Formats: sequence, C-alpha cells, structure tokens
Amino acid sequence: MTRIIERIIPVLLCGGEGKRLRPLSRASCPKPFIRFFKCKSLFEQSWARLVRDPMIVTRHDLLPLVEAQALGRYDVISEPMAKNTAPAIIKTCLETPYPEQFHLFMPTDHDIVDIHPLWDAINATVLGDDMIHLFGIHPDAPSSRYGYIGGSPLRFFEKPSLQKARDYIQQGFLWNSGIVLAKPRAILEAARIHVPEMLSHVENNRYDLIEPLSFDYAILEKSETIVSIPVSLKWRDVGTLRSYLNYRFGKNHE
Repeated sequence: MTRIIERIIPVLLCGGEGKRLRPLSRASCPKPFIRFFKCKSLFEQSWARLVRDPMIVTRHDLLPLVEAQALGRYDVISEPMAKNTAPAIIKTCLETPYPEQFHLFMPTDHDIVDIHPLWDAINATVLGDDMIHLFGIHPDAPSSRYGYIGGSPLRFFEKPSLQKARDYIQQGFLWNSGIVLAKPRAILEAARIHVPEMLSHVENNRYDLIEPLSFDYAILEKSETIVSIPVSLKWRDVGTLRSYLNYRFGKNHE
C-alpha cells in the first residue's frame, strides 16, 4: 500500500440523535456508541480500521462518550445539536485544521469486514482536487435496505423494492455507501451553489435555523462535480434495529 492513505484525513461522523435504534439507542447514547453484550461499539470498530488518528464530528454533549471510547489522539468538530450529515460535513470543512488535504468522511454505523479494498480503490484512483468522490459498493445480493447509484450522469435511487433492486444490479448499479472523499474547498463550493442558506447558518453557528438534511440530498444528488468509485467490500449499513441485530448475530442482508 502506498502512503497516500496516510495523507488523507479520516473523519468519523457520529453525531446522531439515537432515534433509529430505539430502545437500544437514545439521545444520550446513539447507535455508534452502544456496547451491545459488551462487544466493541461501532464507533470503536470504525476507528480501529483506520491507518491514522481521525477527526471526530459529534454533538457537544456526546464528547464524554467520544473521550471514553477513543482509541488514540483525535481532532474534534463539535456541533450544538444534530442536524443530519450535511451540516456536519460542511462544519468540518469550515473548521478543519487541514484545509488542503483530502478528507474521507465515514459514517460510524457501518460494518466492514475488511477495509483494505477501500484503501486499494483510493490508491488506484486519480483524485481530483475539485471533485467529490463517492464510493459505491458492488452488491453481493439484491437488497431493499440500501440506496443505489448508477448511470451517467450519476443518479441516485432510494431504497427500492426487492424486484427493483434485482433490476438495478442487472444494470450494474452500486450500493450507495455514504463514504465520501474530497477536499474541503470542493464541498464548500458545492454548498455555496446548492445550499447557500445552510452554509451561512453553519458559518454563523445558527443551528436553530438549519433544516436537517443528509449530505446526499443537500449536495451529492445535485452536484455536477461528483464521481463514483466502485469498490468490493463486505459491507453493511447498520441503520435499523433489524439490521443491527442481524449484524450482531451474523444474519444476511435480507
């Protein structure tokens, strides 16, 4: 493996509200921090996959949990409240101490058995300074639990029926991993074009005025500077109570 990965800033997104996994999760302990049956949390597992210490993006009141589960040194971007991934990523790009380096934004509710294919995909890609790179996972089975990306220009498809998922796979579409690689300036330029009001509110710390939006919806689905990078990973988005229990007990996607 070349040294490019060690020059990329990993950013772990873990500032949720604890709603999607109730009753296991709660506002004071969202899904990434749950140590279910004394297993390592998803946050700890996400950190352990990295090759350098990360930046952490989380709610201010969750900082004690981050400190308790930290596996090393880290930089922190603290939000006053959870407003989904678009404001979190924009705030990171505004406040990062490393504005000229690529940042790899990674949700912390993913199960990835072997991260090395992702590093290999990054090493094999000519990265564009002004582009936003989105990783697409080669599906290993049709699933109605994931969004799909495909086509040219790149299109986004929400969680489909199982039959539609089969059709997408036949067309060569990929699962939308939600893992994004970009330089801060590329994301901020896209934010100026597509969500200028949100950008202004984040810049002025007016989180009470921000409409909660995912980064997909706010930026990726609208941007003309996005490219997809296909990667083969044994990967699951552990986004619901059902998928979390399947993840813990070794079940399949459906």
